[in-house]
Amino acid sequence: MEDAVRPSKEAIERMRKTSQLVWSQHALTTSSELPLQCIQPQKMLGRVPAYLGRDFESRKDSLSLHHTSSLDGVSTLFISGKSIWQTTSEGECDLEQKVLPHRLLLGVQRSTTCVFADDSRFRHWPGVCNTPDNAEQGNYLAVLFYAWSYILSSTWLERQPSTLAQTRRMRYLHCRANESDIDDTQQHCGGFEIDLCSMDDDAARWWAAVLSPAGWQATVFHNGHIYKSPWSVRNIDTRPFILRRNYDQHCPGSTPPSSRQALKYLADFCATHNLSGQCCTALMATLFIPFNSGRTITLPLPVPYTPTAVFTRPSSSKLNIAPLPFSRDNIYEQRELLPYYMTLSCNGWALRSLLHSTFFNPDVYCNLVGSWLEPAFEALEPILDAEDYTGLTILLTRRQPVLGPLWLGAILTGTATTILHAIRSGQWAVDLHAAAWTGTEQSFLTTKLSGPRAAKQSRINRDDECRLLFLTGCDGFSSVPVCPWKPFGSSALSDTEIAVRLHARCRGHDLRYTTWKWDLDNGMELEDSGLKTNSACSKQIVSPSNNTPVVSGKSWRLNLQSVSEVATRSIFGWLRMTGYPPSEKDIRTHPWFDVGDSDEESCDEVSSA
Repeated sequence: MEDAVRPSKEAIERMRKTSQLVWSQHALTTSSELPLQCIQPQKMLGRVPAYLGRDFESRKDSLSLHHTSSLDGVSTLFISGKSIWQTTSEGECDLEQKVLPHRLLLGVQRSTTCVFADDSRFRHWPGVCNTPDNAEQGNYLAVLFYAWSYILSSTWLERQPSTLAQTRRMRYLHCRANESDIDDTQQHCGGFEIDLCSMDDDAARWWAAVLSPAGWQATVFHNGHIYKSPWSVRNIDTRPFILRRNYDQHCPGSTPPSSRQALKYLADFCATHNLSGQCCTALMATLFIPFNSGRTITLPLPVPYTPTAVFTRPSSSKLNIAPLPFSRDNIYEQRELLPYYMTLSCNGWALRSLLHSTFFNPDVYCNLVGSWLEPAFEALEPILDAEDYTGLTILLTRRQPVLGPLWLGAILTGTATTILHAIRSGQWAVDLHAAAWTGTEQSFLTTKLSGPRAAKQSRINRDDECRLLFLTGCDGFSSVPVCPWKPFGSSALSDTEIAVRLHARCRGHDLRYTTWKWDLDNGMELEDSGLKTNSACSKQIVSPSNNTPVVSGKSWRLNLQSVSEVATRSIFGWLRMTGYPPSEKDIRTHPWFDVGDSDEESCDEVSSA
C-alpha cells in the first residue's frame, strides 16, 4: 500500500542524485583565493529601501518609533513600515493588494561584545582574485571591522528622524589604544602593533578610539531612555592594539569625525596597506553586529604586517591576469550605499533568511527536504572539519554568487556556524521583504500558481492552495508560513476554504512585490521603492553545467530524513490550522505527525534568536 506521506525509495534516491550533482560540483575548487563576487556586495541591494528613508535631511515629519522592554529592564527601540504586494498580475479579479507590516531595529542599550578567535579563521588572508590585496602576510580584518562599526554608527546618528535629531551625540570616551613612536624598539608582548605611518593627529586620535576596548559612543535619547547605535561594540579581549606612527603626536582634536571624514581615514589606511578586499569583507562583517546582540562576536586574530613599496601580487598574476589597481573611490562609493546595507543589518531575521536561501530549492517538496540537504552537507562536512574557511566561502559563493559577501561576513564573525546548524536541523527562516529586496527566492509562496483550474477540475495542488490562502488572508492565514517548502499532493476543491474555491479558477494570481512604506508618527507613510526601482528579481542560484556528479569516494552518507518530517509537519500544520478534512485522515494520523509540540517549540527558539 502506498504511503500517504513518506516518499518512495525511488523518489528519495532521485532527489539525492539531483542534489549530489549540484553540491559535489560546487565543492570542487583548485583556487586558494576568494572569488571576486565576495567583494561585490552592492549586487545584492536591488530594491532594498534606505535606512530611515530617503531624502531624510529635507524631511520634516518623523518616523513612528516603538520600544520594547525585556524582563531585565533593557529597552530596545524600533521603527516600523510595511511592504505592499500585488496579488493579481492579469485577469479581472478584484482581490486586494497584500500589506505585510514589519519593523527594524533603531536603538539598543547594550554594546555587542567582541573577542579574537583562537581558531584559524582567516588568520592569514587568502586574497581575492584579481585584486591588489596582499595575500601572504596576515590580515587587518578586525581593525577594519572596528573602523566600520564607528562609520555605521556615525551614519546612524546623521540619519536620525527629527524627533531624535536634537538628542543625538557622538563622543570620545577616555579609553584609547596605546601609541608608540615608530622607532620605539620596546616589544609589546601579546599586543598587536598597527602601523599608521604618516597619518595626522586627528586621524591617529580617531584610530586610538576605534581600536580601544570602548573609545567612543553614539547615542540618542527617547522617552526617558538612552539608546546606542545598533553597531556599538566593545572589545573585551585582553590583547591590546598598539598604534605606531613615524612622528610624535602634538595636539589632536577632541571632536569625533563625521562619517565622511572617518571614511577618509579608513580609505587612507587601506590604501597604505593594500586592503581593498579586506575592507569590503570587514564591512559585511559589521552587518552582523545587531544580529549578534546579546552574544559575543569572535573575530580573526589580527596578523598585521609592515607595508612596503612593492607588494606581492595574488596568484591571479600567474594566469596573466593583471589585478585591479587599488582605488580609494571603491571605498568612498560605499558611503552612498551604507543606508541600504543598514536596512538589511537592522533586520536580523532578514540576514538569517538570506543565508538560508542558499540552500532553498523551489522544486523540492516538503517530504524530500532531507534528501535534498544530505548531499549538501556531505559536501560541506569535510570542509568544516578541516576548518577550511576559504573553501567554505568559495562553495557557498558558487551556489549563490550574489550572497557571497554576506556569507563571508557571517563566516568572519562566527555567525555561519549557527546558520548552518539551523539549516541542518530543519529550522528555517523566511523573510519575504528581504527576498523581494534582494531578488532571492526563499519560499514557494512567491512562485506562480500552476494556472487557473478548468470548470471540470475538482482538485487543486496543495501548494496552490497555500498560495491562495495566503493571498486572500482568510481565517488567520495572513501570517507567512515558517516552512519554505511546498506541500505535496492535491486537495479536493470541496475540502478547501471558501476563499480558495472562489479564486481557484482566476487567472494571474501571484505574490509580486511593489514597494516599501515607512510609518510616520502623524499616521502618514513615506514610500521608498528601493535603491534600484526597476530591479528585476532574477533567479540568483547557480546550477552546474556538467550533468555528471562528482564521486568523492566517501563510503558514508548523512541521514537527514528527520528534516523532511519537520518540514512536512510544519507546512501541513499551517495549511490545516483550521482542521483536516475527513479525506486526509491518513495524513493526519501518520506517524510523522505524532510528535506533540516539539516542532513549534524549535521554531520559536530560532525566531527569538
